[in-house]
Amino acid sequence: MPLSPSGAVVPEVSSGAAAPALVVAGLSWHIDGARILNDVTLSAAPGEFVAVIGPNGAGKTSLFNLITGTHRPDAGRVELLGRDVTALPVHRRARLGLGRSFQSSAVFPSLSVRENIRLAVHARMRRDRARPPAAAVTRAAEEYLERVRLTERTQADAAVLSHGDKRKVEIALVLAGAALGDPAGRADGRGRPGRDPAAAGGHQHLVR
Repeated sequence: MPLSPSGAVVPEVSSGAAAPALVVAGLSWHIDGARILNDVTLSAAPGEFVAVIGPNGAGKTSLFNLITGTHRPDAGRVELLGRDVTALPVHRRARLGLGRSFQSSAVFPSLSVRENIRLAVHARMRRDRARPPAAAVTRAAEEYLERVRLTERTQADAAVLSHGDKRKVEIALVLAGAALGDPAGRADGRGRPGRDPAAAGGHQHLVR
């Protein structure tokens, strides 16, 4: 494998293979002298599902924090669609298409499913115009809800949704809040212990 200027191993792309959407090269991080991560390298191609597995305390959450911009690494870099985003804050990475979900669902419980997604769409559209048309915001929100198969729950309060459906709302929020077009990747902080297999099956069509 080739080396980056810092000496980190860079994943190679075989001839004819799609370039990675996400590249993590040589990430290292320490806290008060304790080494949390040491020279972590991985990549994910468009449509590829990559799992990071390890015991409690192995540094999985720390790795996601570095990838998504919550913390800055001591060494190494993060690339998104060929662009070095290591120095970018969380919101800039999100605008480029790198989203994240957490173990606990992060939705607005007092708002309807549609209103949750409309907020994300509205925030994204305001980057390009001062006051996006309400009809355009609603139409885009409906499209994202259709993609995650929640069109029959649009009027329901997010608080009453099952854990699986809340996850779908989170995915729609990531899609809606990203820059125009599909986001390149989604980082899922942790799986949920005891997850319902039926709910997991309902998400398979979303992993592409």
